Amino acid sequence: MKKGKSKKLVAWLLAFALLMSPTTGFRAFAEDGDGTQEAAVSTTADDPTAGDEAAVSEGQDSTDDSANPVTDQETTADQNNPAAEGEPQEPVDGNEPAGAEEPQEPVNGDEQAVTGEPAAGDEQADPEAEQPTAEEEAAEEEPAEPEYEDGGVINNVFIEEHALQAPGELNAILSFGEGEEQLESVKLILTGDDGRQSEIPLTQKVLHYYQFTKTYESQEAGTYRLTSFIYELDGHKKRIDLKNTGIFADFTVSNGEEGDCADETGISVTALTSDDISTDLTYEIENTIQEAAQEAVDNVNEGSVALGSSSTDRSYSRAGVSAELTAMTDQAVNLGSYSAAKAYTRASDDPKTMVIVLDPGHGGKDEGSSKKEYGLIEKELNLKVAKYCRDALAKDTSIKVYMTRETDVYMGLEERVEFAKKKGATLFVSIHMNSATTEAAKGAEVYYPNANGANGYDGASISEEGKEVAQNILDELVNLGLVNRGVKTKDSGYDKDDEEECLYDDGKASDYYSVIRNSKKNGFPGIIVEHAFISNPNDAANLKKEEGLKALGEADAKGILKYCATEGTDYSAVFNYAYYKDKYADLFEQDKIDVSTKEAAMEYFISKGMDKGHQASEEFNVIAYRNRYQDLRIAFGNEYKRYYMHYINYGKAEGRNGREEEEKDPDKTPNVDADAIFDGVNYADVYDFDYYVEHYPDLKAAFGNNRIGALEHFVVYGMSEGRQARGTFNVAVYKNKYIDLQKAFGSSWKSYFLHYIEYGKKEGRTATDDNSSVDSDSKIEGVTKYRGLEFKQVYNFNYYIEKYPDIKQVFGNNPEKALEHFVKHGMEEGRSGNADFNVHAYKNNYSDLRAAFGNDLEKYYIHYLMHGIEEGRECALVAVTTYQGVDYSAVYSFEYYIGKYSDLKAAFESDPAGALQHFLTYGIKEGRQAHENFNVLAYKNNYSDLRAAFGENNKAYVDHYISYGITENRSAKNFDYHRIYMFETEGLANKSPTVNQMVTYFLANASYPTYYANNTNVRTIGEFCQIYKEECEAEKIDLAVAFCQAMKETKFLKFTGDVKITQFNFAGLGATGNGASGLSFSDIRTGIRAHVQHLKAYATKEEIGLKNPCVDPRFTYVQRGSAPYVEWLGIQENPIPGCGWASDPGYGNSIINDYMNVLSTY
Repeated sequence: MKKGKSKKLVAWLLAFALLMSPTTGFRAFAEDGDGTQEAAVSTTADDPTAGDEAAVSEGQDSTDDSANPVTDQETTADQNNPAAEGEPQEPVDGNEPAGAEEPQEPVNGDEQAVTGEPAAGDEQADPEAEQPTAEEEAAEEEPAEPEYEDGGVINNVFIEEHALQAPGELNAILSFGEGEEQLESVKLILTGDDGRQSEIPLTQKVLHYYQFTKTYESQEAGTYRLTSFIYELDGHKKRIDLKNTGIFADFTVSNGEEGDCADETGISVTALTSDDISTDLTYEIENTIQEAAQEAVDNVNEGSVALGSSSTDRSYSRAGVSAELTAMTDQAVNLGSYSAAKAYTRASDDPKTMVIVLDPGHGGKDEGSSKKEYGLIEKELNLKVAKYCRDALAKDTSIKVYMTRETDVYMGLEERVEFAKKKGATLFVSIHMNSATTEAAKGAEVYYPNANGANGYDGASISEEGKEVAQNILDELVNLGLVNRGVKTKDSGYDKDDEEECLYDDGKASDYYSVIRNSKKNGFPGIIVEHAFISNPNDAANLKKEEGLKALGEADAKGILKYCATEGTDYSAVFNYAYYKDKYADLFEQDKIDVSTKEAAMEYFISKGMDKGHQASEEFNVIAYRNRYQDLRIAFGNEYKRYYMHYINYGKAEGRNGREEEEKDPDKTPNVDADAIFDGVNYADVYDFDYYVEHYPDLKAAFGNNRIGALEHFVVYGMSEGRQARGTFNVAVYKNKYIDLQKAFGSSWKSYFLHYIEYGKKEGRTATDDNSSVDSDSKIEGVTKYRGLEFKQVYNFNYYIEKYPDIKQVFGNNPEKALEHFVKHGMEEGRSGNADFNVHAYKNNYSDLRAAFGNDLEKYYIHYLMHGIEEGRECALVAVTTYQGVDYSAVYSFEYYIGKYSDLKAAFESDPAGALQHFLTYGIKEGRQAHENFNVLAYKNNYSDLRAAFGENNKAYVDHYISYGITENRSAKNFDYHRIYMFETEGLANKSPTVNQMVTYFLANASYPTYYANNTNVRTIGEFCQIYKEECEAEKIDLAVAFCQAMKETKFLKFTGDVKITQFNFAGLGATGNGASGLSFSDIRTGIRAHVQHLKAYATKEEIGLKNPCVDPRFTYVQRGSAPYVEWLGIQENPIPGCGWASDPGYGNSIINDYMNVLSTY
């Protein structure tokens, strides 16, 4: 990397990391001192670290240098009887034995490079052709999209590589907003040099960073520019055009031909991870950090607040107004000597770093083993397991993890080890799945190096290390339930023609597997993990589940971590056996954790205790350490284990304080609480975690038991919002009590908190009404005058914040800001500022105001204040029930209507006229009830004469009730339910129809089936209806109900559903859907009898038996008496959960309205 470019980049990155705030927006240009913009240049072209991944060739065919070309099988079975143990006969890991190297094969897309023909889309431009103007190009590249709103400002843009060689991956990262926005449909729009646009969906979001990745193939060669960032927020589509914000970011994709290179444009950095800005620029940052930091600091406006004669006169120290700026500045200047960045991304030559190279076996054209009937392909499984393993390992700061491949590409076996060598591998782990010719073979096994030496390396030592990690991994896999097939070595067979590969330089047999053999030759152990057999049904079932693959990857990681933990790390700075055993004695006993030995306790602490934040020595408390140092939080986030490792490797030597308590200061008597220390400031006097999260539901939902996150929220946001975080400190009370503080700090809530911490407590100032430790429930006196205008006639602070929870959450302790919100936004939104003035009522009460102001609600408030009060205008709600001379009070009540329907309350709570208008325009049509004594559906249901007259015209029923129904004493309050069973003492809601009515009704809708007329003794529809009449009379079932249900179920005997005409099943008995045809009966009468008996089961209790022998096989399945009314035959309408005939919405009502009511008209 060129030094000049490096410094510019690092300065930019540091300024970005230190100074980014909601009010700061950096661009892809660095500003010189004179305010001009200097284009930053690419730093990747000369970066020796760039392109390692891209150097992996897909065209190189893999050959294994094993010394046994005759024995072409890699088997773990007994050579004499390979089938005896169900062992595999095919190669188990895909590592090919040594043999003659195969010629290279061109991969897809390379043929064009050979012939020199241009890739698709690369046609040469005609030099004679008329070139478009810049304006035309802009118009073509960025067509107007009026549906998008302005999306705001992009903070910054990063592109990892500006010169991609296909196939290559674009990695672009945009910084936008503060990270809290809930954006949807996020996309990055690009424009190619041909003017065509393409889009890349969001890959991942970390804080306020949005990452976009896309792989470009050779046929996509060309130059691209990032043009727009689009997203949706709260249903609004938004767009940011990068050029309008001064950002120009280009990259070039080349197809690999000689001389095809990309321009160096824009700013280039390494890819961001979720925890740091850069992982590969460590050395450049360390070499130039001091200069970059100073350059960044020069842009910070430092200063302190000069105040009166008491403590408010003094400039704040680190706990004062300028504390955050001072801390940031100090840290920026000294960051070059700090270790946080190193601890996070230590280079491979750091002796404390373990470099693990994971090798997902096979890939590309080499699928490995497969079991197509199970949908399993080994190369895909290997890659998924490796990624899960990588993610688990990445949480440990003392480990650097690489993968030989992260996509489906082909790599040669020697190429994989060479990759590991370049990365400075400590351990090479090749991840595979096993396969055999028999389904009996199952379980996991791990291969490690033999003890023979190679290239001068101690083979015994490498073998011992390999065996250790192999056993650790296998133990974890066995814990998952896999069969233990052991850890193993395998030697090459002797071949006199290839002694160089068959034998190591000590004259002893080499390792059979290429990756193990070549890893040893480079001085590090290589192992092969065969996780499971894809040929075994049980193993395969687990491999088909994503959670199963994740468990395998995490098991590998646990085994590797155990191995890494034994490699020379001294944990004494954070671990004391006696202290740990005593401090968590109850936990160990309760969970039956073995801590009987120091080794067992340490293993638990390293593998689990660190992640839980356990304190294992008096010297080190991880929460205090994390809260105390901001640079570590930037590097490590909330991953506790990284803080332990930092303290062990760097922090203690740097003199950092890892203890829970603060360094002693004779001038302070602090309330010490590790959960309240942040950036070296002790907030315990104003902050208590339990109080904070319990008093704010939004915080409890967001942070739960996350003490670190809650404290950080309080420091960054809570104080500024005036949130109370301790019962003994109410910032509003503190402000109101002391005039000198009000003059000094105004509405800066955070300043009051900081003043109390630094001075107020020592001065004896109090922040509760009674100077006690109980919560203060005092009402804050709000202001009512804003910019000279008095708003007390329409506004009250306490009313406003109590009525609107969103206002209380943000401005609950800030009367000035609450009033400002009301004036600037609340009036416009029609919010109620006090109990006496309702803007909607004021608007509705006066037509002259509506004519003047329309829907501009703010003007109604101002009119009332300036004129309405003096004119005596009414501003309270007045219920309205009359419209165009008709009094609807018998069927409509404003309070009842909005109280019954939440959507109406939200829309018309303060608009009586609007609510009445809604009822007349929509509510009646929708069947909404607006008065407790009138239900239009009940009125319609109860009277057949009205149904005959009005049909489905709900408005006609309403008008009839107002004009006639009330005087006729008609019932409109409750439904008169239609009984199915006719008791001796009761009549039915509907008069029983005659057979002639039924016949006429049927023939109006269908013809009697020919099948019945020709193949049964019931030859006419009249005979059919007569049978229904006889069966219903026998069981006292309403004939209209039974007959109409049959017509509904059979579509007037057309049988268009699952039930067939030959089944004589007239009510769908047993037909449960999805093709189930249900029950069949011997003849028409039996089918009708079964239907009627089934209705009786629903309509009556058990004491009422059947008159005829039971022919309904499902009679006993019914909960007797669960549907005495037709309306209750619908499961959704039945008040008894799960009971009813059918699940269709309104099933019973449909029988009444669509069939019975129509039948009654014949």
